[in-house]
Amino acid sequence: MNFDIYKQNIQLLMSEHYPKLWGLDSDISDMIIEQLYWVQESNQFTPQAEILYQPRGEWQQHLHREVFRALSRIECLLSLWSLNLSQLEAVYAQFTKKQPESDKLSIASFIAMHERIKQLTPEQMDAQIRASLIASVTLSPRAKELAGEGYSYDSVMFSGFTISNSGDMYPSFATASESVQLWIRACFPNDVSHWRHAFFLENKGSLGPWKQKIVACDVVNKDRLKADMSMWLDYWMINTLGFEGHIEPFGGSLFMTESVYQRLHMLNQALTNSLDASDSDVLANYSQACVQALGLDIQNPFIALFMVRLLNMANLFNPKAASELREVIKGIDYESIQNHADVFNAGKTVTYLPALLQNAYKLTHDISILPKALLWASQVVEQSTYSIVSLRLVSGELLSQLVSSNFSDNNWSLNEKGEIIQREFPSLTAGSSSHM
Repeated sequence: MNFDIYKQNIQLLMSEHYPKLWGLDSDISDMIIEQLYWVQESNQFTPQAEILYQPRGEWQQHLHREVFRALSRIECLLSLWSLNLSQLEAVYAQFTKKQPESDKLSIASFIAMHERIKQLTPEQMDAQIRASLIASVTLSPRAKELAGEGYSYDSVMFSGFTISNSGDMYPSFATASESVQLWIRACFPNDVSHWRHAFFLENKGSLGPWKQKIVACDVVNKDRLKADMSMWLDYWMINTLGFEGHIEPFGGSLFMTESVYQRLHMLNQALTNSLDASDSDVLANYSQACVQALGLDIQNPFIALFMVRLLNMANLFNPKAASELREVIKGIDYESIQNHADVFNAGKTVTYLPALLQNAYKLTHDISILPKALLWASQVVEQSTYSIVSLRLVSGELLSQLVSSNFSDNNWSLNEKGEIIQREFPSLTAGSSSHM
């Protein structure tokens, strides 16, 4: 898309649908428009996303979906930061208007987010806006070109690598003051820290670097470590506000429902507590808090982890789903569940598993498909020679085949990056013969 046409589109969009964002100084809005153009240059859409969003079509007519996600995050951030409690009911209604009644964010949780966000200083707010832009253009054609070599194809690790080594390649970083740049760096550690993977219990090593920092930190630097962790947690809360900002992009947060907020709060509390108890197991504490929140009484830790991972990744975090899943799991042999736990604890990683589980459930609306998918993924990871197995490129066709076969279909393979793709069989040529 021509930049001038893109600029006209996004200016019109912001003026009509993102009033808080449009009210920012013109130099900030111009910076936002310039930075987001990087992702507009990308025409790549993952098969996982196509299953969820392609039938709608509206979001891709003019602007890339990451543009909508970025604008939604920033608009939600500004709404929470500038909230006047005299307008609480109206702003809350707008914020939650597209959420399901069964899991709508409570007004108490909304106020709690506001109370946290309003503690951000103007410099930290500036950094969070810029961090949301950087996260939205990760692995875009321009970003990869400027990053050079040595980066990871994991989007979060890519952001950490580039901010640490070549941050000035981003207009939103280069135009920030030095103090704002320091806060941006806190949002993007150059390691394997991954809040979203911890939230979904997607992999065991997602919080390892934080534990190492806490153990190694001396008293003199403890306050700065606390401030950096707080900034990182705020960044991920803001990021979460716009997870599905391209589905219902105009106002409010579709993804930040009550069950999501409660899990976010439990995870962030476990992380914050670890600052004063460096020997604590954050994921174990978080998992146990989830078990209690669901009202489960499970003594076996392997089964508890198995259930909580499934419910978190499928985003079906409620007592009713937990009860239904508990009955399904009773029919699964214990050895398979224990093997899954062993794979989870072995240090190998599978990515985009939440998308696979959520898409599989959307195809079937049958909760029994979830443990089948998770055990299949565990077997793939266990047998793979790659340290990371990615489900990013699982197509709708392949997923339908996997679901139809109860995840016993073998029509897949791993490419050179450890990504699962649909296996291509050579077609018969005109001169070939076959035996019946």
